[in-house]
Amino acid sequence: MFPSRSALRQALICAVSVGGSAFTYAQPVPADFKAGLDQFGIKDQSQYSTLHFTSQVGSFKTIDCEGHFRVNFAGTLLLNVGKTAAVNVTGNVRVELDAHGRTVYFGRGTADVKGKWRGIQFFGKDIEAVFWGRGIFQLVAEFFKDPKTGDLVTGQYWQDDLNNKEYWFATGITTVTLPRMKEVQPKERKDK
Repeated sequence: MFPSRSALRQALICAVSVGGSAFTYAQPVPADFKAGLDQFGIKDQSQYSTLHFTSQVGSFKTIDCEGHFRVNFAGTLLLNVGKTAAVNVTGNVRVELDAHGRTVYFGRGTADVKGKWRGIQFFGKDIEAVFWGRGIFQLVAEFFKDPKTGDLVTGQYWQDDLNNKEYWFATGITTVTLPRMKEVQPKERKDK
């Protein structure tokens, strides 16, 4: 009725191996993108990696990040950054709400965030983003018709090689952990 421990162990190894394989690279960013993080108390950047992502329609959420994040967007952007980050939002964007430590923007523009922050959430279109740092990203895409091929596609993300792009899930959440998670080998528990 229930799977054996060895079957569960093999399933876990397979899941961890597959889940970790998508995040094997760290694409360099320009030196000026890395500069200025020390003013936020960020001294050690040795564990930082880079994430690029784009989509015509979708949403994303960042969780407990530190580093430098820049996104071009058209839609609704919620920032929960506090006083440990510097935020610069430009473009045709208006503030919809500024209360309880959160700011909601709506429109077409660019957000540039440096430092440490709790979360950023977005829903809309025309997403182009780059992140240098560490944290968790959750990406959710919707299908759209590619104007070049006519195919239905979702957004893409990559961490090193532009030719090694991955697609966002359209029926679930794509979770990207930076720096990438190392493959974990499960240990068998010994019952007493």
